[in-house]
Amino acid sequence: MAKTLNILHALQFSQQCLNGIGQLGYEVEISTDFELAQKEMNKLGKHEFSPMLMAQANDFTSANCFWMFLKRDGRIIGGACAKYDDLERETVASYWERTLKRHYPVPGAQTVFVRAESAACQLRGRMVYMGDLFIQKEERGSPHLIRYYTHLLFVTVRMKWPDVDWIYVFLRSQEVFRGRVALYGFTDCVPGVLAWEDSINYRSVSDQLASISAERLAHIVTHYATEPGELMRFIVDGKG
Repeated sequence: MAKTLNILHALQFSQQCLNGIGQLGYEVEISTDFELAQKEMNKLGKHEFSPMLMAQANDFTSANCFWMFLKRDGRIIGGACAKYDDLERETVASYWERTLKRHYPVPGAQTVFVRAESAACQLRGRMVYMGDLFIQKEERGSPHLIRYYTHLLFVTVRMKWPDVDWIYVFLRSQEVFRGRVALYGFTDCVPGVLAWEDSINYRSVSDQLASISAERLAHIVTHYATEPGELMRFIVDGKG
């Protein structure tokens, strides 16, 4: 069972993130118009999407998925998507191999294998996949904005789905080595979890699994709500 989130601290932390985003000249908007969301991201220059988050490949509803947009002067300049899945008793290894085979079909091939099953097996139960984070090129450059935004996304996920056990994402190794795991707020990162069929574009064995448990998220929400100066400590602006 996921650790209970302190709702007062969650509200305080959400407002802290919203205030920070606002002071930088931006705002956020939640959307469940999934096809429109992809069209808006296309306009920003994002042309590749995770099949796990594509409206054409999934039956999304407002109950199991949402996009969070970043906006400036009323115009969308970026966003990311979050999708909720309840695995019940199915292992995450079985779930990934089954669903990714459908999303990345290769005739006569398995498509993907879970190589680091012991590392992945800590993920179980109710999970939220976050992905397709993208910001218009001209608006990139502030780690402060990214940190406020991803942490607001985390706490929004936890408040929308109070029973969630894990939030996770697959990051390219370049992002990991650039410090994105810590910047985004994930607390665990494991390389070599998935082995892909060579013909699959945009996926690689070098991709890394980054995650945060509900227990750790509840802790950091309380920590940053009660110590508001800590969220941005040591964050230095520069090209992201």
